[in-house]
Amino acid sequence: MERGLQVGHIMMRSILGKNRISYNDASQRLRPGDPLAFLSMDTPGTSRQEALDQIHAGVHVVLEDVEKAFQMVFDQLKPDVNVADRTILDAKDQIRNEQARARSLVDLKQDDLQRQIRIRLENLYLQGMIQTPLQDPGVNRWENLSSRIVERNEPLVSEYSYDDLAPDKRGNRLNRWKRETDEWLETICQNHVAIIIKGMEEQIKEYKASWYEVTDALKKRAVRGGVLFQQVNDPDLWIFESEDPTVRNLLNGNQALDIAGRILDRFQMSPRDIEEVADTVRQSLTGLPVFGTNRIGVDELEELLSLAVAEKIRDTVSVEAGFLSLISNGIKFGDDLGELLDEMRRGTAAMEDRLWRVGEVGVGHVDSASGVGITAPNVHDLV
Repeated sequence: MERGLQVGHIMMRSILGKNRISYNDASQRLRPGDPLAFLSMDTPGTSRQEALDQIHAGVHVVLEDVEKAFQMVFDQLKPDVNVADRTILDAKDQIRNEQARARSLVDLKQDDLQRQIRIRLENLYLQGMIQTPLQDPGVNRWENLSSRIVERNEPLVSEYSYDDLAPDKRGNRLNRWKRETDEWLETICQNHVAIIIKGMEEQIKEYKASWYEVTDALKKRAVRGGVLFQQVNDPDLWIFESEDPTVRNLLNGNQALDIAGRILDRFQMSPRDIEEVADTVRQSLTGLPVFGTNRIGVDELEELLSLAVAEKIRDTVSVEAGFLSLISNGIKFGDDLGELLDEMRRGTAAMEDRLWRVGEVGVGHVDSASGVGITAPNVHDLV
């Protein structure tokens, strides 16, 4: 009977040992790095377990100093060295203080990661709107990630008195204390990881709901007959006239559309360009959500993305140096351009004459007109 009980206790310890989690074991397995690296357009091959490990490592690392502090307490209590009474009396309080510090550290890290997750998701949302608006959102694969982690009740950590740590008892109780603090550290770590992931999943739900609503609205605007389709394809909307006789548009609407197409053909957005555009738009919103209930409107989002992409085109594609060749559309182009500039000169001279007659001062004589960036001599000869 007694032998049977002993076997039963051994089996139970074995079962419990398998279920016990360990901070030190996790330290051997996890690798430091960006805890949110999986929230990127550049990491399509990241597995769900890898994503979980990245967050886990991000929380785990903030507890390293607490684990070292625990170890210092235990090193001072080694049964094979002389230990001062005060060291034994203070050990319990030191462990308790380090537990309080651990809770504070993981709470701060949780708040920080939740803020960073929001930023990463908003950037991903904007990048997707630019790059893959007709596809399902890539964050789908991070749904239900919390199913891979188990929240646990915090295990008890012994609070030994002076008598409990007498030399003849200290060895066994010190080993037990190490196991308890090791399991306790990993428990609060994994529980905070679970909270972070559940919060991320709530944001992903908002992300997806907004994604489908906004992309459906954009599709309706972009199809033939839609507002956006008309704005992009109606030549009349590409004519930029001015009442100032010194300002003339060198292109008609159809020509402007054609030139815009040529410029876009020259422009290829790199992943880095897309990231920068998305981040520029997000920061310009100054706290207004990109997705969710109180998100930015479709019209404003479309306008901000368009302006940011246009700025990237201006920074990337050199137009001024080859402007004439870019807009040239036939052998009569030079003659037409010369006539246009001469018309500008006559209009400017008329304005000059009117200014002198009404008594305005400070105007110089205008006897020619030129286009900025236009260096072709035959064009100037015509003027």
